[in-house]
Amino acid sequence: MNREIVGYSPTGGWTSPLQTLRHLDSSKTFIAVFGVSNYQPEHERALAELHAAFPASKIVGGSSAGEIFNNRVFDNTMSIAICRFEHTELRIEAEPVRLAGDSRAAGAAIGRRLASPNLRAVFVLSEGLEINGSELVAGIRESCSS
Repeated sequence: MNREIVGYSPTGGWTSPLQTLRHLDSSKTFIAVFGVSNYQPEHERALAELHAAFPASKIVGGSSAGEIFNNRVFDNTMSIAICRFEHTELRIEAEPVRLAGDSRAAGAAIGRRLASPNLRAVFVLSEGLEINGSELVAGIRESCSS
């Protein structure tokens, strides 16, 4: 696996030029973006640049109350982890959850789509206030193992 960590801030731009990392773009590349919850136009442009630089990669993300980059916590930035795997197949699945009581059913729907004899791990990002995370994961586990 090859990995790189980059950061973005509206005042300082990218910590590493994205064009120097384009060799990591592939269908086996997972990119996790964590950043400010109230994106500004500068953040939108940075996300568009990231998508343009990594069109084949799987990009996911979420908001944070502070972004960790190089052992420091920042605000109003984005921290991005880029991981290119050699043999791992990556898939992204999502399911809307309108009420917390729907969490287990949503997890089960995701689990059915992910179920495969080759499945080795599931990485879950979820809204944190309106979803019952324990039930979401229980639904995924039940469907993936059946």
